[in-house]
Amino acid sequence: MPATAEQNTAVPKTAVPKTARPQASSGYVEFDEYVDFQLEKTRNSIKWTDIVTAVAVVAAFVVGYLLLFAVADHWLIPGGFGHTARFVMVGGLLVATAGWLVWKVLLPYLKQVSGLYAAQMIESSEPGLKSTLLNLVDLRNAGREIPQEIRGSLEKRAAQALSHMDVDQAVDRRPLMRAAYVLLGLVVFACLYSVFSPKSKIGRAHV
Repeated sequence: MPATAEQNTAVPKTAVPKTARPQASSGYVEFDEYVDFQLEKTRNSIKWTDIVTAVAVVAAFVVGYLLLFAVADHWLIPGGFGHTARFVMVGGLLVATAGWLVWKVLLPYLKQVSGLYAAQMIESSEPGLKSTLLNLVDLRNAGREIPQEIRGSLEKRAAQALSHMDVDQAVDRRPLMRAAYVLLGLVVFACLYSVFSPKSKIGRAHV
């Protein structure tokens, strides 16, 4: 029996491979599901990259502070810092560290990254999307009724573009790398100073 014209032109609704949910029996997901999954993945990646960056920054600050303290205590201050000065400096370090961790780690952990911000970051790394993802997220956030034809077209174009890219690569990790390099450099310098300094080792400095 020959196929009808309608059968020949039918397009499957599920045309994006389901690579993220292997437990499902189907090999495909709906376009909107795939877009939502990639957005959520990007939001989580942005969130944890920012948190790890903040931890690396505060770690570099603490190591740098202790290194400067040791150098000043050994070479710049005759007889070293007094007990009151040590107490004030350590207290200031603890307060500054706690404040930074609350501001840059705890509060971001409790919040959610905006879907619009995640879409913007993806768009900046994939010009082929041509603002399709941004428009889709913006229309969703607006709360207005979107004609099914327009919504379906945007979801299809966005999903197909996202299926050809790795959204992890869209997250800017340059600040994290810079903080990690600074932390590594400070740790190496502190170790070298501790080993080769003719003064007391950093580990023996009375902080």
